[in-house]
Amino acid sequence: MVIKFILMVVMLDIQVKSKRRLKKMTNKTLFELGTFLNAVASKCTGKLGFYVAKNIRKMNEELTEYNNSRNELIRKYGKQNGENITIEPNSESFYKFLEEMKTYDEIETEFETIKFSSSLLEESNLNAQEQMIMLDYFVED
Repeated sequence: MVIKFILMVVMLDIQVKSKRRLKKMTNKTLFELGTFLNAVASKCTGKLGFYVAKNIRKMNEELTEYNNSRNELIRKYGKQNGENITIEPNSESFYKFLEEMKTYDEIETEFETIKFSSSLLEESNLNAQEQMIMLDYFVED
């Protein structure tokens, strides 16, 4: 009886692990994917909007340290411009920022996206390119 129970628990654990949708990606890829989701979020309503919002929240949590490091480097290499700190493109500071940022960009992470049905995309206002990105990372079927 006890052995059957243990076997059932082990089998259940294996099934749960096999359904996880962990994707290995760099911090930079995860950051860009989050930027994409933020850009298309206004086009996603109903259930699709719900799943997009949940993925954005999870990505923001996962990228907390990355964003803190990025902001620290912006403060280090940028100049105060009113209320903002900016780095001039093509300046020496810009290239130093990019070089140092590369260290954080290239760190690999495993991220579990929240999946949804492709039928939700059919009802959306997303263009073909946006739907392809969604299919690659977020659709379960």
